[in-house]
Amino acid sequence: MQAGSPHDLVAFEQVRILNVASGALRCLIGDKRVWLAREHIKSTLCCRGDRGRLFVRRWVALDRHLVLPDAAQMVLLSGPPHPAMPPRRLRLVPPGQLTSGA
Repeated sequence: MQAGSPHDLVAFEQVRILNVASGALRCLIGDKRVWLAREHIKSTLCCRGDRGRLFVRRWVALDRHLVLPDAAQMVLLSGPPHPAMPPRRLRLVPPGQLTSGA
């Protein structure tokens, strides 16, 4: 059983609006393209091409498979936080080459 109401909002970052209709927005959230009724979302995004943060009711996010149902904290099924910043590789430094100070 999850804590919180199914009507609580889940935040999604870097959402792009693909299409609009009078009562819904077609959104790209991570790698998923979904239609979301305006009554189940909160956002300033309103036009095709808009990008930004979108708040979706928890039950809608679960129904559209945008979040993992078993996670204690809602884990977003999206890619890295920023596509322009890929993960960096770590470089091992031998102990003798470590320096003290910044």
